[in-house]
Amino acid sequence: MLDLTLIKQQIRMPVEFTDEDDLLRLYRDAARDFLVTDLNRPIYDSEADVPADDDGRALVINARLSAAELMLIGHFYENREAVVTGTISSEVHLGVERLVGPFRFYGV
Repeated sequence: MLDLTLIKQQIRMPVEFTDEDDLLRLYRDAARDFLVTDLNRPIYDSEADVPADDDGRALVINARLSAAELMLIGHFYENREAVVTGTISSEVHLGVERLVGPFRFYGV
């Protein structure tokens, strides 16, 4: 799992500021859950964590997946509500989808 120091660097929060650490942990877990669901593959923090009976779909976290998690955490942190009014937004061209797309499993 990503540590809070790295997450705080992503959102440009001072490391010593701890008031929102629980929120950041929640966003970290939500980002991982999002990727697991979106990719239709389990994600593990190390090769040793992959179960022996894995069906070949397991992914071990790598730089691309970590970067995608950080982007998602940043998005969740900046956009805390379900609806935003009065703004225009667009997806970052080389964002989460480009990072994780090659890892998506389309089988059953």
